[in-house]
Amino acid sequence: MPTYFSEHSSTMLFPERIEATKGLRRAQRGAIFAIGSHFSLSRNNALISMPTGTGKTGVLMMAPFLLRASRCLIITPSRMVRDQIAEEYRSLALLKLLGVLPESLPCPNVQAVESKILRDEQWETLSSADVVVTTPMGSSPALNDIPHPPDDLFDLLLVDEAHHSPARTWKALMHAFPLSRQILFTATPFRRDRKQIPGEFVYEFPLRDALADGVFGAIEFVGCETDSQLSNDVVIARKTQEIYNGDREAGLDHRVMVRTDSRTRATELLEIYQQSTSLRLAIIHGNHSLTHVRRSVQRLKDTDLDGVICVDMFGEGVDLPQLKIAAIHSPHRSLAVTLQFIGRFARTGADNIGNAKFVAVPEEIETETKTLYQQGAIWEELVTNLADSRVSSERELREQLRSFSPEQMVVSETDMTLSVIRPWYHSKVFHVSSSVNLHTSLDFSGDLDVIQRFVSDDLSCAVYVCHSAKKPRWMEVPSIQDVSYHLFIIYNDRPRGLLFINSSVKTEDMYSHIAEQLTNGTFHGVSTSTINR
Repeated sequence: MPTYFSEHSSTMLFPERIEATKGLRRAQRGAIFAIGSHFSLSRNNALISMPTGTGKTGVLMMAPFLLRASRCLIITPSRMVRDQIAEEYRSLALLKLLGVLPESLPCPNVQAVESKILRDEQWETLSSADVVVTTPMGSSPALNDIPHPPDDLFDLLLVDEAHHSPARTWKALMHAFPLSRQILFTATPFRRDRKQIPGEFVYEFPLRDALADGVFGAIEFVGCETDSQLSNDVVIARKTQEIYNGDREAGLDHRVMVRTDSRTRATELLEIYQQSTSLRLAIIHGNHSLTHVRRSVQRLKDTDLDGVICVDMFGEGVDLPQLKIAAIHSPHRSLAVTLQFIGRFARTGADNIGNAKFVAVPEEIETETKTLYQQGAIWEELVTNLADSRVSSERELREQLRSFSPEQMVVSETDMTLSVIRPWYHSKVFHVSSSVNLHTSLDFSGDLDVIQRFVSDDLSCAVYVCHSAKKPRWMEVPSIQDVSYHLFIIYNDRPRGLLFINSSVKTEDMYSHIAEQLTNGTFHGVSTSTINR
């Protein structure tokens, strides 16, 4: 039976933007073609990495047409993003403006889940839609009062800001539709907690190329010098006012975002800015109504406000190129979130805007982003290097982890995957006379039972996760168990005839016991002097 997207799929074009002509950016064409290529051969989740400002929304809108979807669910991180994407789909204005779809094309039936789904009937009412846009808090079955949806309700899931997807509510909503094809979109496909975004890299557009294409603008860091007579907040506020005044005098149509990490701090900062500057600011945070947020954004556009004081995630989904001055009172601890934040300010595509500027006190930065906030740091170079190298490292790590095959799964621990393992930085090294068979099933003796075993022939490596349950020494009867887990990683450097053993049980007996089983006794230790040499 034909559906809206299958019926109109053939009307979609892929015009290339050349200089001032309308059409798709290089990143957009690459991403949509990669999606088609991936799903021609696979049903695995697809992961698309596109820097902020390169046209992710356009690709997200084209995907259902390309894949001839029956019904599409779009998962977004916030009410604001939900409503923005719903409006884009209701009008198709973006794709029509780009020449992707004809002006005469009728629009799809779009429903936004604006209140929490509490009854099965509410899921059923969505079956009349072509596109449903939601947030996990409105529809995730991980929440006790939300019923489980029919697993065939959607055949295509599009996940926006997919770096959130390892969260419990996001994961449960994605798992609720096991028959669907799923595409995850993010500018930063890595997380500080190392939890893996559930998808295969099918396309990544480097930030360096976005900068070269002019969709990621120039960025500057303005470091503030501390003043013993003033608090750092006042120092940042006054420098922000100075930069804002200078930009306005230069004819630049810029706005300010003051970034902090709590509502309490936001209120404190509003008072500081009122006392120390003439900037007109309003507070926006996640507990504000959508009406308040929209009104504040409109006041920014109308120049009734010079800026906003935001708490955490407000930047996601805000498409306002005039936001060019960031006053950072509470720096993000995560590089991924910091890069997302920077991307919001580095957008181009509006008249009378200049370089993005980030204002902070370098001495306050004690996170993984510290390198950025150093005096004299060249941000364009640093940001592109940091972003592209992290994306490249994430892709390489995933390729390596995919080479491991599970050979023993006595217990399936859903959150215990190779991507989240953090071994100790040590290993015992042995000389071995011949190659080691890493597929040998090891016995760790004592009370250690193997619950997971993975082997990679490509990497000559094996990983064991073991479980121990025994009566605590202070108990006379085994009514409770002292449960612990142990990790063993074995690597055979065949060209050099070396065997490396990384063990959470750091005893000579354990190292020798493992080496004995793998080599039939033909091994001897490498001296410390040899290792140091």
